[in-house]
Amino acid sequence: MVTIKRNKRLNWRIVAFTTVALLFSSKSAIKNFQSGEDGGMIAAFILVLVATVMLVFAVTNALELLRSKAALTISDEGIMDNVSSTQAGLIKWNHIDQVSIKNIRNRELLVIGLVEGYTPPLNSPIFKHAIARKEQKEHGNSIVIHPNFVVDTLEDILRAIEEGRPQKPE
Repeated sequence: MVTIKRNKRLNWRIVAFTTVALLFSSKSAIKNFQSGEDGGMIAAFILVLVATVMLVFAVTNALELLRSKAALTISDEGIMDNVSSTQAGLIKWNHIDQVSIKNIRNRELLVIGLVEGYTPPLNSPIFKHAIARKEQKEHGNSIVIHPNFVVDTLEDILRAIEEGRPQKPE
């Protein structure tokens, strides 16, 4: 069994950025609300919406930092996905068609191509479902691993998957 760790630096950055944005938007909303002007009230309402979105991102990423699950686990059963936008969980080897590194929009991504007819479950938070659907539309029936979310290089992960995958009988 091979364990690929998640890159938590990105989560720390998102938590820091969203917390600062939350504080500034909250402070501005209070100022605009206290002004009592019509334009100020509208701005305050918009800023409250922005602050709510920032709060959701901050909490979600803070929870990700507390998770002890590995990003990917490669075992005899298959690949346990806890890092892609779908967070599909266990993808059994018989559901995996191919695994490759593809250059998409000048960015290398690890693409786990799934067999025809198999659709992975969406175990990700609900606001990530749109991202997962967009990726499936762009890349076909596959799971995409972004290099920012894992500690190891995509080449090392691909090698570990190829070594961990049972050989198909000829």
